[in-house]
Amino acid sequence: MVEGQEMSFVRTLAALAAGVAATKGYEKFRQGGGMGGLQKSLQDNPVLARYPEAQRMIEQFTGSAARGGEGAQAGIAQLMAALGGAAATGATQATSMLDALTGGTGATDRMEDQARLMIRAMIMAAKADGEISPEEWRQIEAHLGDATPEERAFVKAEMESPIDVVGLARETEESLRSQVYSSAAAMCRGDSDVEAQFLSGLGGALMLDLDERKRLHASLGIPAPKV
Repeated sequence: MVEGQEMSFVRTLAALAAGVAATKGYEKFRQGGGMGGLQKSLQDNPVLARYPEAQRMIEQFTGSAARGGEGAQAGIAQLMAALGGAAATGATQATSMLDALTGGTGATDRMEDQARLMIRAMIMAAKADGEISPEEWRQIEAHLGDATPEERAFVKAEMESPIDVVGLARETEESLRSQVYSSAAAMCRGDSDVEAQFLSGLGGALMLDLDERKRLHASLGIPAPKV
């Protein structure tokens, strides 16, 4: 956690991104150019160019190698890229979330609700290629740091719940659709058939057209799935 900031579902969102990337998916980030590639995607995003605090947060939030090192940093960078991509499509809520994550503003109740939706999307993406093992869960949980019992219980319940893209989409208002899709895509590149099918199903349930999905994937520096 960044020094001086209290935990909230917004901050738990960032902690979860770090934990999932460090535990499950960092090999995929290596294939995409590692931190160098992620840093370039951040620098090339016109929205994120207005957030010099983003790089500082990546370094401060993830901390030492003992907490996931470069893998955890990759997760934060991908989350930032996801929010930056959504903001670039006109999603003003994504800009507000970036403000809260980088310490510019406090998290409002609305942001907390948005963070819960994004946490659900990220967890579904993390489970798309199979169940999260007890050991993987312990590693992810370790990254939650100062999360409150309520926040930990929410994450654990979502980890144990079945994937339900239709239910998630039903609870996602139109203005948040690109933000929720991007948060899932940040944790699930769609390299395998099952991951590609998950992202296709989520994008369809959220009623995002293929061109918008391609733009969101481009903001993450990864190709859109072909399914």
